[in-house]
Amino acid sequence: MEALPEWLTDWSTVGGTIVAILALFLTYYIYRRTQADKPDMREEADSGDGNAAVGNSAPTAQASNGGQAANRDAIQNNYHGASTAEVVDLAKRLGVTEGAVNSFLRRIGEAEVPPERIPATLDAMAERYKALHEELETLRSQTPEVAQPEITQAELAIEAGDFDEARRLLAQIGEAYDRAAAATWARRGDIDMIDLRYRDAAKAYQNAAGRIPAEDREIWRQHTRAAGWALRQQGLEFGDNAALEEALSIFTGIADRFPRTEAPDHWADAQNLIGVSANNLGERESGTERLEQAVAAYRAALEERKRTRVPLDWATTQNNLGNALLALGERENGTVRLEQAITAFQSALEEYTQARVPLRWATAKSNLGEALRILGEREPGTKRLEQAVTAFRTALEERTQTRVPLDWAKTQSNLGSALLALGEREPGTERLKQAVTAFRAALEERTRTRGPLDWAETQHRLGNALLALGKRESSPERLERAVSAYRNALEERTQARVPVDWAMTKNNLGNAKVHLAQRNKEVVLLDEALAHYGGAAEVFAFSAPYFAEVLEQNKAWLQSVRDELLDKQAAEKN
Repeated sequence: MEALPEWLTDWSTVGGTIVAILALFLTYYIYRRTQADKPDMREEADSGDGNAAVGNSAPTAQASNGGQAANRDAIQNNYHGASTAEVVDLAKRLGVTEGAVNSFLRRIGEAEVPPERIPATLDAMAERYKALHEELETLRSQTPEVAQPEITQAELAIEAGDFDEARRLLAQIGEAYDRAAAATWARRGDIDMIDLRYRDAAKAYQNAAGRIPAEDREIWRQHTRAAGWALRQQGLEFGDNAALEEALSIFTGIADRFPRTEAPDHWADAQNLIGVSANNLGERESGTERLEQAVAAYRAALEERKRTRVPLDWATTQNNLGNALLALGERENGTVRLEQAITAFQSALEEYTQARVPLRWATAKSNLGEALRILGEREPGTKRLEQAVTAFRTALEERTQTRVPLDWAKTQSNLGSALLALGEREPGTERLKQAVTAFRAALEERTRTRGPLDWAETQHRLGNALLALGKRESSPERLERAVSAYRNALEERTQARVPVDWAMTKNNLGNAKVHLAQRNKEVVLLDEALAHYGGAAEVFAFSAPYFAEVLEQNKAWLQSVRDELLDKQAAEKN
């Protein structure tokens, strides 16, 4: 992938002005809007790999990016500033006013949204903006005649992109007319969602819920659910685990207020959201309590979400259940959870067909491939691994780089892990080289700026492939590159942030150093490897018994290498 120009990647050169970058992405976004459609669900879980190494789990972020050199050349010719014509064209394509577009771009600059995420962010802002207009009509019908002028002024402010003035006007209405207060607070929350102010949005929705009379339970549920979802977005997009905790608490409160016996559909929806929030937290924590909580919540939701009644909701919950089981199965010794995850993904695919919901189908296919890969690594033979490769390549029929670049990159990374596992069981190096190619392709879209943990995950996996190649070559060059890739991963994979992932990379870095010690006959590298193993052991002993067993085998292997090197050195002296 052709590199971006130096001025674009150096913020100190760009200085305080965001105009050049925004103008570049105006042209880029206009091109993307004519070709791409948005993914219709978020993929909730991902899993890593391990050679005699261990794997990895990491969350996903959504974004949009082209990655096409021919289009980039055209984009780069327009970086001097956004013309009126470009703003007008973008406003037409988004279906919003020019004032709104200017406000969107200004807020994107203030929020320092990474350039690659600008197109997807604009999409989300525009959708929230259009939904807001529909809700304002409802607000008008609920507001006394005396407040109609303020409603009109708020609409004009929103059309002009003056969201601060719109907030002020809606707050004024809410303070003056208690009957309309809940609706005005909710619309303020909608504005904050457009403006990427997720915590402010959650507060606004909670204020709306707090003004709802006791008898209007359904309206209360809608506002409270919106508050929880805003906090979940805060947690996902900004790495805010406290926000995820708050979201989990809110969804639990909804389930308590809408018990299954009284409102089974609302209860099931809340259970699914409890599962999503607990799963997001569990992927980042060293223990398994949250993941177990997610599994229980998804299974509870499925007691009401029957396939015969709500087939797509049933499939969504089956897919989410598979993700939680997969995350648990990767950390455990046995294969029962992995088998259960495969069953869940296969169930989801009964309703997620390629013709009906192509991107959801591709998501479930990719998840299925990951479960097959991890299970295949623990079984003799290559049947499961070949099935995993097929699943990933099938998913790539819909997950193209142009259409959904980050999902494409994720599937490329997963495909690389399956090819790596196959390559380690076969003679020759062809599959291993294919794995390296797949990981490097993924890194075209998985940049450190855009998604630091996804970038680190792929660096970790690239290190695994380079290590496998280095073990079969006489030169230490591949082993040294593997060490470099693992060190790159550890720049983002810190023990405080993602303890299990950090321990996986520390273990694999130790493996690479043991092999280098053998190749270079340097005992000091074994001391470094032992230190890496020691750090990983503290985490695995508590949270991942399967990986703890692998680590003990690695430590025994290190000791045998040390004994062999010391014996050779003693013999040489004699």
